[in-house]
Amino acid sequence: MNELPLEKPLRIFACSHCGCTMNTRQSDCPACSTAVDPVTAQAAADALSVLDQAISDASYIRIVLITVLGVVPTGWTWLAQMHVTPLVFIFWPQALQGIPATLYAAGLIMALGMCGVVPMCLRRWVRFAGLPSRDEDFLIARRRVIVSAAVAILILAAMTAITLALYSRWSMDRPLR
Repeated sequence: MNELPLEKPLRIFACSHCGCTMNTRQSDCPACSTAVDPVTAQAAADALSVLDQAISDASYIRIVLITVLGVVPTGWTWLAQMHVTPLVFIFWPQALQGIPATLYAAGLIMALGMCGVVPMCLRRWVRFAGLPSRDEDFLIARRRVIVSAAVAILILAAMTAITLALYSRWSMDRPLR
């Protein structure tokens, strides 16, 4: 039985001389005809792969934040009518008696989503902190991660303050046992 030899996956990188995009199987640049060393080509493709992953992670974090913020107006409207904040769903479950399941789900998604954005930002920052790149997309992605973390922290702080205020008000209204 004839088996096909396994080939290395086709990967792309930029020519170090002219910046033309080429793949790792090419021996010279199609634009400037500069000879390309296969080891250098693999290293450049690896660097581009890491850069693409950093940009992709930042995009994912931004999408998660926007999705959670999309739930916020609906969730906050419902929760404000019930005098409950999203963090109540995690830390104060005894106050949730009589709340509809959809409202409970929206609040839980919002609270867990906001709590998840900050660790994702920290993980991405640690993983790609030493990546030396002047790529415009990478710099934009770095700024987006910083803004996403700041927005998530501010919203979590606001939710915590409102939860504590409601809890203190609720605990004052309850009779002592």
